[in-house]
Parts: sequence; structure tokens; C-alpha cells
Amino acid sequence: MKWFLKCLKNYATFNGRAGRTELWYFMLYWSIFYVVIIAFDRFIGGSFLSLKNFPLSEYIPLASFYDEVGILTFLYRPLTIIPSLAVISRRLHDINKSGWWCLTCITPAIVILFFFLCKKGDGNKNQYGLNPAD
Repeated sequence: MKWFLKCLKNYATFNGRAGRTELWYFMLYWSIFYVVIIAFDRFIGGSFLSLKNFPLSEYIPLASFYDEVGILTFLYRPLTIIPSLAVISRRLHDINKSGWWCLTCITPAIVILFFFLCKKGDGNKNQYGLNPAD
């Protein structure tokens, strides 16, 4: 949980380095909270918008699970997208790659990004800073 809170505190910090532990614990807790928020939205019956009404809705991954989105689910993604991109960017810095690689998460090249994110970081200081203490 401390890694999730650390990433939220560093909301828009794209410089520096983040180890594998920081990134993957952030993603774990982000996913857990996302599932809980979706479940809570469905429990209270807060239907905010229907994904089936969007053009090309068959390409929206969330629409394949359910078509009604509650207000909490609708707000969670945009509020956490910047910390998500920031921690991915810092993780890329740990392997001495440019943070701009994080933009591949919106393309089919996400497979390459996933490989980079799993790779062990540089053990020494690199152009992005000191080795993060995980």
C-alpha cells in the first residue's frame, strides 16, 4: 500500500527513477481499487452513462464486461492516469529509457513496453538519477 500512496504523492513527478517494486505494487493496488470501485458502483446502482451508446463501442474493453458506468468508475480512471504514466515513466528511467516510451501503452506496441517494465533496472547511477532503493 505504501507504494500506491507514494505514487499518488508523486502525482505528476516524471523525473527520477522507480524500481520494479514501486511500479508493480502501484499497479496491483490500482487494479484492486478499480475492481472495488466498479463493484461499489454496481451495488449502489449508480448508472452514469451507457457505453453501448458510444460510436464504435465494441472497441471499448470495459464495454465487454458491462455497459453501464457509474460516476465513481467514470472519475477513477482520469484521476489516476497521470500518476500511472508518471510511475511508468520513472520505471523506464530506471532501465535508462526515455519516459516517452510510456505513450506506447495506447498502441499495440504495449508488448514492448511490458518487456521494458519487467526488465531489471540499472544497478548504478544513470542519466536519470541514482538507483532507487526498493
